[in-house]
Amino acid sequence: MNIFRRVEQKYLITKEQHNALLAALGDRLVKDEYFYNDMYNLYLDTPNHDLIIQSMEKPMYKEKTASAVMV
Repeated sequence: MNIFRRVEQKYLITKEQHNALLAALGDRLVKDEYFYNDMYNLYLDTPNHDLIIQSMEKPMYKEKTASAVMV
């Protein structure tokens, strides 16, 4: 059995950096029912959507890297 280690990276950013990030992302972010929480996750994929395609194949183990931005 192969074992992988999940890696998470968290960044503490200023309000100005937060505003610049939101402006750069534009309408690619969609508010959901949890929008007003203090922590946001940003999941990035390849232009060909390789990561979601692999995830939908439901492998026994999924490896992913997560980054969180705390404001």
